[in-house]
Amino acid sequence: MKFLKLFFLLLIPFIYGCSSTGGTLGGLFPMPKFMKGKVKNNIYHALDGSFEIKTPFKQGSKFYTYMKVKEKYSNIGTYVSFNTSIYPNEFYRVEIGKKLDKSKPSVPFKKLVKVLLQGYVKKLSVYGKIKVQRRIQTRLDGKKAVLVVLVQAMAARRSYQGVSPSYSAYHMIYIVKSPNGGGLVWVQWPNACHSCQSGSEAEILASDKRIKEYFKSFRLKI
Repeated sequence: MKFLKLFFLLLIPFIYGCSSTGGTLGGLFPMPKFMKGKVKNNIYHALDGSFEIKTPFKQGSKFYTYMKVKEKYSNIGTYVSFNTSIYPNEFYRVEIGKKLDKSKPSVPFKKLVKVLLQGYVKKLSVYGKIKVQRRIQTRLDGKKAVLVVLVQAMAARRSYQGVSPSYSAYHMIYIVKSPNGGGLVWVQWPNACHSCQSGSEAEILASDKRIKEYFKSFRLKI
């Protein structure tokens, strides 16, 4: 059960507890990035070596210049997210949970998916009505995985940029398990995704080149 609990200790950490770097000042001026992890050739390398993934926005582009990175590292897991003010409702996240006692048996994958999914749906529901749209058994980085698609009605909200209108968001989440832990690779997509309704995994990933490259570049190192 410790393996399940560690994920809940990191549940929705983008609300609090993360250090952020980059982004903008007042929505206008780009701020420097002082990341804990390293970006080399558009690949983010986690500080603790737990994973690697392609940044959703290429180095040198205006999207990268205005990109904010949130990071949280601990002995039980890692959380990293990417977001640019140019596309403020797009979020790209990775969450890694580490098995604390490697001598203990692993949690059954089916149970892991069920508990994590219930937890995330409950936490995310405070932002708007949410439901599970799809669940596809697959593999990611050569490991057993499930792709879950959630659809959510996001309420209008106010920020320094003004009022953001309500919209439908798709949460595309891969849950991956390895012998010594597991990971969630997550894209929050604010645009239309017709394939998310009934399309295949390949069709869902083809919704946008950035989505496909982000997921396919993920490497779990634990």
